[in-house]
Amino acid sequence: MEAFLSLEHMLRHAWNMIFQGTVKRNSPLREVVLSTIDEHGVPQNRMVILRKVEVADRRLIFFTDYRSGKINDIQSSQHISLLFWDSKKRVQIRCVGLLCMYKGDSLSKMYWDRIPKQGRGLYATIAPPGTPMPEDGVYMPPDWEERSLPETDMIAYPNFCVLICEVSKLDVLHLGREQHQRGGFHWNGNSWSMKWLIP
Repeated sequence: MEAFLSLEHMLRHAWNMIFQGTVKRNSPLREVVLSTIDEHGVPQNRMVILRKVEVADRRLIFFTDYRSGKINDIQSSQHISLLFWDSKKRVQIRCVGLLCMYKGDSLSKMYWDRIPKQGRGLYATIAPPGTPMPEDGVYMPPDWEERSLPETDMIAYPNFCVLICEVSKLDVLHLGREQHQRGGFHWNGNSWSMKWLIP
């Protein structure tokens, strides 16, 4: 990949790469590392799937199970960081922002209605993610396979949560063949302030 000619070029390219993570299933930016701090002050990292990007509003949208451990972290502190990496383009994008949760409201229902039954199964387990597996190895409701799509709502929808991160900072690093480039971008309330950084 060619070197960036300007910081504006780098910022546009970074947002375009992130956006492509939602429209190309094979995009390396579809899977993102989400980092939070737990109640003991210990960093916690996990992979999440990027569902939607609203570039103009600097918003990144993800789904999660409301019973998962990351929810407690977010309730303690909405400050999170996200890490994207494209090994072919050799571009790393780090984002910092505030994360808001939406559960049981019109926004979460809008996204929920678009999820097929197979995807809804992620939110229908009989116990929260990360808890010990039952001795019989069965962790789905016994009648899950027989339920129609509307009938999954009662079991799965109460556990469904939409996470929206409003990005305030980006750090973009390009490991080029001839030279490395790094840019720092900070939202000042009206526009992006930007500066070249030492790689």
